[in-house]
Amino acid sequence: MPRAKSTTKKSEPKEVPEIMEFEDFVARKSNSTKKRSYTWAYVVLIILILGLSAFLVFDKQKKKPVAEVSYKIVYLENNIVYYAKIAKEDQFNIYLSDVYFIDTETVEIPATEEGEEPKTESREVLRKRDGAAGWLAVNRQKVFGFEDLPLDSKVIEMIKSYK
Repeated sequence: MPRAKSTTKKSEPKEVPEIMEFEDFVARKSNSTKKRSYTWAYVVLIILILGLSAFLVFDKQKKKPVAEVSYKIVYLENNIVYYAKIAKEDQFNIYLSDVYFIDTETVEIPATEEGEEPKTESREVLRKRDGAAGWLAVNRQKVFGFEDLPLDSKVIEMIKSYK
């Protein structure tokens, strides 16, 4: 009966390292310098990625205001409407400056003839927010929406006459 061929390989003799002169031994480069250069490259890459992500996060927080010059109509959840300039925004609040709102006031009209009763009339009046100087901070969750106030609107005319 024939024998099956074995699949084992014969081990090849290991090469004997050649003997070097001392100057050649000192002058040769080791593999550790390559590994060190790759390590520095990885460290620099990680620092760049962290720096860029930090810049992007802080840049979002310095977000420019929606409008610096024009007035906005700011609608709040509880049916309050402000006419104001948006001075600053952050993650939680919108800061309003030069804030106006429309208030209803009742005016008594005196009688023109004797025996006639005076009449009362309610009319809308533009009022400026008084109180502490500075910005009015409005929580973003309370803001229903805002839009530009047209330059030819009656409210702009009232604001100009108010100043």
